[in-house]
Amino acid sequence: MNEHPEAPLARLEQVAMEELEGLEPKTVAELDAEADALTPGEIAAAFKASFPTSYLSLPREIPMTVEGFTPVPASSGARIKGVRVDPMPGSGHSDVIDFSTEGISLMQPNRTVIGMRWPELAVALWWSDGRRTLIGPDGSGINIIPAKWRSVESLLAAIRQWVPADRWIPMDEPGTLPRQEGPICAICESTPAIEVTFQDTRSLLMIWFKRVHGVLCRDCGIAKFREVQRRVLVRGWWSIPGLLATPIALLYNTVVYFRFKRLAVPIHSSGITPLPKGRTVWLDPGMLIPAGLALALIWIFWPR
Repeated sequence: MNEHPEAPLARLEQVAMEELEGLEPKTVAELDAEADALTPGEIAAAFKASFPTSYLSLPREIPMTVEGFTPVPASSGARIKGVRVDPMPGSGHSDVIDFSTEGISLMQPNRTVIGMRWPELAVALWWSDGRRTLIGPDGSGINIIPAKWRSVESLLAAIRQWVPADRWIPMDEPGTLPRQEGPICAICESTPAIEVTFQDTRSLLMIWFKRVHGVLCRDCGIAKFREVQRRVLVRGWWSIPGLLATPIALLYNTVVYFRFKRLAVPIHSSGITPLPKGRTVWLDPGMLIPAGLALALIWIFWPR
């Protein structure tokens, strides 16, 4: 047995077990001597004793049956009906994820499904780069790498909300885990973040008020502000009450916007991309509507 340069790294698990069991670590020479001393009969007896409790791992693409082994079921659970998440182009896979308040499922190209309900999750592994692995009670797992999925923010937010708190296990080294104090952004999991409410006003003969509420970081908050303001600018003016309420909503949202401007630059430690900010509201075509209304009022009431 010649020692490979990476052999010490490969033996870390064995060294840890020896330490826990109070055994003396063995050198490569000692392991060589033990291996040379084994007889064919001892090897056969050990194999026979371990066979009933062993498992065999084969590549998924290889159709192979081995006598004495029971294949693991290809599917687990049922497909969840809810929000669909498709793979990112060029991600190297064509799986589809569905999730709802009930649970999550992954459907593979051969139509097999891995599904699990949130309360029944055995464990949820998380990494600070945004990766998540959900493991069901039967050992089946769904691995989520954010860069490989479209519109993954809503999926990660659902996982964070619905996975029971006692199932989470951090997988990074303790020294590399991000220190997050206080609220975290509901979209990109960054800090610092604040809890805010935007006013979304719409009118068409009548007027409707809708609140957009959430915990957001500086980048996602500014992006959400611009998104809501554009809707209000286009949809808020088309009734008499709307002419009065829309300026108030725009002013209120602007006050919230300056709260985000005072926040520190967010720490994006989760690997999740924040919302794109887009162009400033002042350059949006929707600004033509209030500008046109203002000019019309000036033309009507200007003394002649």
